[in-house]
Amino acid sequence: MKNFKNLSVVTQIFIFVVEKRVIMSNFVNVTLEDLRRPVSEELSQFEKYFSQSIEVSDPYVRGILAIVFRKRGKQLRPLLTLLSAALHAKPTHRSLVAATLIELMHTASLVHDDVIDEAYHRRGEFSANALFRGKKSVLIGDFILARMMKIMSSEAGPELLAATSRVVEQLCEGELLQMEHVEMLSNDRESYERIIRGKTGVLLGLCSEAGALSVGANAEQCNTMRQFGEQLGIAFQIKDDLLDYSKTEITGKFSCNDIIEQKITLPMIYLLNNCDSGERRKVLRMLSRVKRNPENAQILRQMVEESGGLNYATECMCEIRDKALTLLDSYPQSTVKDALIGFSDFILTRDK
Repeated sequence: MKNFKNLSVVTQIFIFVVEKRVIMSNFVNVTLEDLRRPVSEELSQFEKYFSQSIEVSDPYVRGILAIVFRKRGKQLRPLLTLLSAALHAKPTHRSLVAATLIELMHTASLVHDDVIDEAYHRRGEFSANALFRGKKSVLIGDFILARMMKIMSSEAGPELLAATSRVVEQLCEGELLQMEHVEMLSNDRESYERIIRGKTGVLLGLCSEAGALSVGANAEQCNTMRQFGEQLGIAFQIKDDLLDYSKTEITGKFSCNDIIEQKITLPMIYLLNNCDSGERRKVLRMLSRVKRNPENAQILRQMVEESGGLNYATECMCEIRDKALTLLDSYPQSTVKDALIGFSDFILTRDK
């Protein structure tokens, strides 16, 4: 493997892509607006439906929900759901329902995650956990899940209901598996992929599958789209793990949150698999003491970079993304298919 240690992660991606002769289409400089264009009308309808879906009469609960939903990020999951629907047919009301269910599920999982991780910031602002503390935050997450279940029971239909219920279970399994490995201070490539498939892969898989289901796509198409989304989700999470080794916009320092939380992600796995037993013991010892000795995080980050762990994770991410795109080969060329290809490029080249 070539030495790209002095290059940024984004630069590494494009060098790798060019050398592997992966076709990047016309989306090297893709923007979120480009991706939204084929389903812009449906996204507007989704925003209206979503706002209606979280309306409550009680002013106290309404105020809490307004805070939780005040900053909803890039809305990538509703976008993927609607693009998947549009790949097969004109999106319907059920497509809006599917996108809403997934957005509610995702938000509830973030609220619960912040309690589990004792996180006090989310998207540059105070998290629900910081504002309302653990007990109330758990109830907020539960309330959002309950609202999701209410919509599912009345508007989703049996197939979408079954798919959504399956993913809620898988998300919980993924979190429990990660907690187990943090407690044991262990991980390997196979376990890591199981964790990130359960944490992120299955949710993007549901986006793609639910979009197809919402417009009556056949079982084979729904299965293909589920696999497409899962592969994108795994690549998405590897990108997140790589970003944890980059500098933050706020402090200009390396984040290293995963290291501080003693999560062994793919770059660290590469380091552990490519050092001798003595060095491995040293790495694990430093990781076990990182909360008492925060300076260990920066030392470990540098060791991972020098080992080639970031390059390795970048290559794995690109390979997984390319496997996902092969699943679209059976679909004819269209602006929606182009947007899905662009979507995969966008999530790999984002900087936050």
